Amino acid sequence: MILLVDVGNTALKTALFDGKCIQICNFDSIEWQDINQVIYSHVATTEQLVRLLALAENKNIPCFKASVTANCAGVECGYENYQTLGIDRWLVVLACANELKYKNQDIIIIDSGTATTIDVVNHKKQHLGGWILPGLDLLVDTMASRAEKVFVDETTLFKTKLATDTPAALKNGCLVATIGAIQYALSLVKSKPVLVFAGGYGEFLQQEIKSQLEHKAIYSNDLIFKGLLIWYQNEVKSSI
Repeated sequence: MILLVDVGNTALKTALFDGKCIQICNFDSIEWQDINQVIYSHVATTEQLVRLLALAENKNIPCFKASVTANCAGVECGYENYQTLGIDRWLVVLACANELKYKNQDIIIIDSGTATTIDVVNHKKQHLGGWILPGLDLLVDTMASRAEKVFVDETTLFKTKLATDTPAALKNGCLVATIGAIQYALSLVKSKPVLVFAGGYGEFLQQEIKSQLEHKAIYSNDLIFKGLLIWYQNEVKSSI
């Protein structure tokens, strides 16, 4: 059994791969006696990750840390200095570019958590680059903390309609700004691309986009784990 680990800016997520299926799991419920390898990526080092790697080392379980390369699994990285691309973005790009159901299609990937990242992959499996935006919560928190008269509450929901009170005006403005970035990305791609959403706000944004645009919009919660497996198979397993 392979343990797949993704450490983002705010959370550590784990999944198990039995050779056929990826099953998302809870860190505290991992049965270490079944684990023979750990494949992980991180954009931030956390105490939980340090503890996990120490557990693996004590049990003599090999660990493999994913990294960005200029090319992997037929995908070309869009960054000239590819080492500066976030590993989380690269793994999601690898996963989407190698999905058979997206073959010969252009793809726009929207991964929305602490940050919202937008990446474009064309039908030739070329990563064309992308953008990094503050995530919805970060947009809200930043405005509320920097503007004295702007405030927010916990009960107000994100909506696209015009607001008639300050908390709604703030949250709705942050949402339409994010949707506007997605719409602008669509305007840069001449074909009719597939929109693939991931991350904590991924499913919510997918539903918002589906209700407004006639584009194919898909949500997936395991893209980064698929990307870890693709990276391992092409960068580690192939060289063993």
